[in-house]
Amino acid sequence: LLSNRSAANLKASNKSKSLADAKACIASNPKFVKGHTRLGASQQSLGRWRDAKETFRHVLTNLDRNNPVAKKGFEDCEIMITNEEKAPEEAEVDPKKEDSMNPE
Repeated sequence: LLSNRSAANLKASNKSKSLADAKACIASNPKFVKGHTRLGASQQSLGRWRDAKETFRHVLTNLDRNNPVAKKGFEDCEIMITNEEKAPEEAEVDPKKEDSMNPE
């Protein structure tokens, strides 16, 4: 029930409620894989990439090493974390200085 409600809340963009339901689901059944993948999806929706990555890692190392949802979620989180780490470097470039180097 909590797993399904977490998914429904996520679909309805009730991200915090989805997260709370996923956590409650795991608390009631710590070995329920789908509860963990719902938690990871909720964390992703909130931009908590590192938390989600660790949740998916937990599924893959402790519960179901072949779970396709956890594999995809883990990979997506790695991409987002890498992009976040690159973003500050790109933000340091001053577009005015770049334009002055390329006069038209």
